[in-house]
Amino acid sequence: MGWLSKWRLALVVAVLAVVAIVIGCEVTTRQPDSGPVAVLLEKSELKSFGEFRDTVVPILESRCALKCHGVSPADFEEFSHSADHAGFFYFPVDPETGKIPSDQASLVETFHVTRGVTQDGDGHGGGPGRIDYGEEAVFSHLLRAPLAVALGGTPHRGLDVFYTSDDPDYLALRKWVATELALRPVEKHDVPSEEVFFRDEVLPVLVRNGCFVNSCHGPHVFNDLKYVLPLPSVDGKFDPKRDFSTKDVTANRKKMLGDKSRFANLGGDLRLSRLLVKNLPLSKGGVHQRGGNIQFFDSYNDPDVKIILQWLEREKSALASQLKSRGKPVPARDLGRLQGVAFIRGPRHQPRRFFDVGQFWPGSDILLRRMSVGESVDAARSEPVNLTARFHPYGLAEIQSFDVRYDGKAIVFSMRTDSQTGFRLYELQLDDFLTLETLNEN
Repeated sequence: MGWLSKWRLALVVAVLAVVAIVIGCEVTTRQPDSGPVAVLLEKSELKSFGEFRDTVVPILESRCALKCHGVSPADFEEFSHSADHAGFFYFPVDPETGKIPSDQASLVETFHVTRGVTQDGDGHGGGPGRIDYGEEAVFSHLLRAPLAVALGGTPHRGLDVFYTSDDPDYLALRKWVATELALRPVEKHDVPSEEVFFRDEVLPVLVRNGCFVNSCHGPHVFNDLKYVLPLPSVDGKFDPKRDFSTKDVTANRKKMLGDKSRFANLGGDLRLSRLLVKNLPLSKGGVHQRGGNIQFFDSYNDPDVKIILQWLEREKSALASQLKSRGKPVPARDLGRLQGVAFIRGPRHQPRRFFDVGQFWPGSDILLRRMSVGESVDAARSEPVNLTARFHPYGLAEIQSFDVRYDGKAIVFSMRTDSQTGFRLYELQLDDFLTLETLNEN
């Protein structure tokens, strides 16, 4: 074969290779020697990608890239997939020009990073979603993070980028977010009645009492109750359906119940919930709050307190509906109802530390003092019943610790009967009258 024939064959192979890359409805990119990995776009994403490339990329380059979210293309692959940076908002930027590389791979990678994880789970590096699918565009993190706090912005290490919601770049970004939302519609589901009540009745209570002030329970405060703040009311009148997204309502409801600390005492007396007593005067049964105790609720007769108690009653009933004891539903009235007190009684001269099991210290048992309806612990006078004595009839035993099942119908504990055996786990089954039924040994 002559050199001319070889040249023609090579040309045909090259043309076929190019056709194989661009044919079809998907945008496909090759994987370069360094830089972003090869990625794909579905046909349905092409419109959003085109708008992103033409209108959003210039915004990222001018307002987000250098010294903030941009990484040199030579380092991007390793940087973006490291444990410290995976999933965060970084994209390739040429440090010399401040521009995002124009090759398809870099643009699509930036598209995925900016969008974040979708409701289908697609996205970059498993990071957080930056677009809140199923909500109005203004609630998306991509729009709220760079927005001034006074306009509804959220914490952003790069400080405020947009000082007005009329900024042309902000409007262009919002338009692209709206395109993405239309591309991926989310089916609406029924909201639990207790959450509807929280949205319509409790959130206005929080607004009236200044709980959403940034220095009180905003996202920057140093306490366990950090609310998602509402968007500023356009007409000066708070509307929870308009000023909060559905996800934000759910998040604030969980925070108020207690996702880090327990603020709602659903398993006991609702009036003793921290979210109430920390806002009552000390003379009315309140407990100390750094924000003060005299400017919120006057007493348990305060109308706002009554609204919160109504909400807590709904939450308690919803919780009880999910619980069963021996296959039967647990009545809401039984949640937190004190039927008795179980405790370990043993010699007071046991100096052993909890995990020091080398020394055998016998002489302890689990006792139960039953209580009548309405009887307090201090007023209880029934004689304690020994629940474990029958299970070590040939000598004394050592009981280390125990725990009570949520329905009060079982006690699990560890026990050993001599120094040569280790602790074993036991479970006491109690009936509705707290009378011992069976013992299970593991």
